[in-house]
Amino acid sequence: MKKKVSRLSMTQMPQHHLDICDRFRLVRLERMETQLGFAELLGLTVSYVKMIEGRRVTPNIYAIKRLHKVCGKSYDWILDGEGRK
Repeated sequence: MKKKVSRLSMTQMPQHHLDICDRFRLVRLERMETQLGFAELLGLTVSYVKMIEGRRVTPNIYAIKRLHKVCGKSYDWILDGEGRK
């Protein structure tokens, strides 16, 4: 059985230990958005957000660009966990 990471434990994890799917979810949790609300904010489908957070897919370039533009996250942080958040 896969252990779910709680909001608190994910936000306390060192940033370099998170992968791109974790960082995607972390942004959503920091904004206190539901998956539906976050999907609408980014112009994505809720099923795509769920697939990213479930690690079934990695975010495509459109999702990465939207995370950068809408949420103000740097490309370096989104892709590698490095640099300014």
